Amino acid sequence: SGEIIGATVYGKEITELKKIQKKLGQSEARLQDAQRLAKLGYWELDVKTQMLAWSDRSYKIYGFTVGNTSISLEKYYGMTHPDDRDTFKNALELAIKEGKSFGLPCRKIKPDGTILYTFDHCEPYMENGIVTKVFGAIQDISSESKIKSQLVRNEAKIRAILNLSLIHI
Repeated sequence: SGEIIGATVYGKEITELKKIQKKLGQSEARLQDAQRLAKLGYWELDVKTQMLAWSDRSYKIYGFTVGNTSISLEKYYGMTHPDDRDTFKNALELAIKEGKSFGLPCRKIKPDGTILYTFDHCEPYMENGIVTKVFGAIQDISSESKIKSQLVRNEAKIRAILNLSLIHI
């Protein structure tokens, strides 16, 4: 007869979901602020593809446009200062082969040629006893390294002055 004799209405309460989304957004904003203040970025290496996924902060620390560059492991090794490359490469290879975490100071070369001083922390992730990913955190310690170098130079100058004064006494 075509007459409507009933209707079913479905609804879903989304207030709690909206609260969770808001908290997540706030948490993400705090994380971004903390990374910026600490000059901290992170990356993840897919061992199988040998490709790195970087955080936005990592792109900024290394001097790249955010998300505009694919980073292979070989390219990352190439960014490492020649004097630090073997140490970094050996530590990362050991992490991949034996599942060993590491942390070490390292110099990187930015696209404009500027030397960047970082502290790199890396931790492998295993599936069925095989390392499939390596998670890395990098901290830009360039300012601290420059201050330390200046202190070492000043100490050497003071020692030289003291040595000269002792000679003339």
